[in-house]
Order: sequence, then structure tokens, then C-alpha cells
Amino acid sequence: MFFVIISGSFILNKIQKMFFSIGRPDLHHLIKISGYSLQHEGEHTVSLIIVYGILVFLLCGPISRLWGRFLLVCITSVIVLAIGISRIYFRLNYPSDIIGSYFTMGCWLVVTLYFYWQWKE
Repeated sequence: MFFVIISGSFILNKIQKMFFSIGRPDLHHLIKISGYSLQHEGEHTVSLIIVYGILVFLLCGPISRLWGRFLLVCITSVIVLAIGISRIYFRLNYPSDIIGSYFTMGCWLVVTLYFYWQWKE
């Protein structure tokens, strides 16, 4: 499951990169980045969604109480949103790149986990 989700997100990100490729914002950067190769604008967000999504999926299994699962999802959502907002705040990405990556990888994660769940049963 992990291999399929990671490889699929990589392929989906490359396809997305072919159609939507814009540079970083040319505004005054609040932080300087040196020794850093420019990647696709939403590549860090893609990794963020996939890793935290798989983590929540795997950790929800051992948690038996509904409030515990809800708390886990809430904490993870706050972390993911905070990282996305920080990338916008530091002017490393456009808001549209972050939102597009959230949407694309969120859909990919939901679809793959749904099919995994169906296959498991």
C-alpha cells in the first residue's frame, strides 16, 4: 500500500508539473534559500499530504475510541495547514499551488486508501 501511494503520488505530481509549471513568487523573500534546487512548487506539499495521510491511516487502526481518532485527525490537519500557510507566508509558494497540491494529493490518498480498504475486506 505504501509503495503504491508513494509511487502514484510521484507520477501524479510529474503529470501535474507538466501542465502547471510556474516559478516561485518574485516578491521579496522573507527567508533566503541557498544550495537548494528548485523543485515543483507544490512538491513539498505533496510529500506532506502523503506522509501525514498515511500516518493518520495507520495510527487510526490501534485507536479504538472515536474521540481519539477525531483528535488525531484534528492535530494532523492543524499541522498540515500550518506548514502550507508557512510556505505561503515565507513566499515560497503561491496559495494556488498549495491548494492545488492539497486537493490533488488528498483525492489520490482517499481513492487509494478506499481501494486498499475494499481489497483488504
